[in-house]
Amino acid sequence: MLRSLNRLRSYKIEVIGNRVHKVGRVENLLFDEKSWSVAALAVRPSGIFGHFRSKYESVFGVAQTAGINDDTRSITIRPVLNLLNATSLQSAKALIKSRVRTNLGHFGEIEDVFIDDVAWRIRYIMIDTVKYWPSRKVLLSTEWTTAVNWNDKSVLTNVSEDKIKSSPDFDPSKPINREYEELIFAHYAQPVYWTDKEISEIKEGAKYPWRKSI
Repeated sequence: MLRSLNRLRSYKIEVIGNRVHKVGRVENLLFDEKSWSVAALAVRPSGIFGHFRSKYESVFGVAQTAGINDDTRSITIRPVLNLLNATSLQSAKALIKSRVRTNLGHFGEIEDVFIDDVAWRIRYIMIDTVKYWPSRKVLLSTEWTTAVNWNDKSVLTNVSEDKIKSSPDFDPSKPINREYEELIFAHYAQPVYWTDKEISEIKEGAKYPWRKSI
């Protein structure tokens, strides 16, 4: 399932053991910039003072996730003894409000990112193509980006601005289904990522072996 970062940031984190411990809410996702693979959930603590803390308190590797419950808006986590080194990871939240840079310059603004919760990978960035109303929102696959410039808050791509702006309209209130993804990949004339080989590798852990070591 493809999940919105903005929506996930309202989900509670519950650590399971002898009993369930509610430790806070998702504040951010930490990812590897080269592969766009999500490695960890950053959590802000519960309680009245948690909202005012500038830094998150806990970081949980995504390999610890036991399940996501949309009815209770919660993510259950399995406790582990080894700690995750998050120093080399980037903030997914920092991508929000970044601009898209093509060979013609900057345009639009990133409003959200969408995560594949099976592969734990950022699959798409959602772009508001214009600054003023009425705006159009479109999706761009992270496979078609070339770099992230954290200094000027921009995501670089070789795709033309016109091609992105003419992409199929995206309604963020609706879930992303395979039919819509097929429209996007057909528009950009790109091969799809959901091949039988990729799905098999994800299930076996071969595609993202770093998940096993967390």
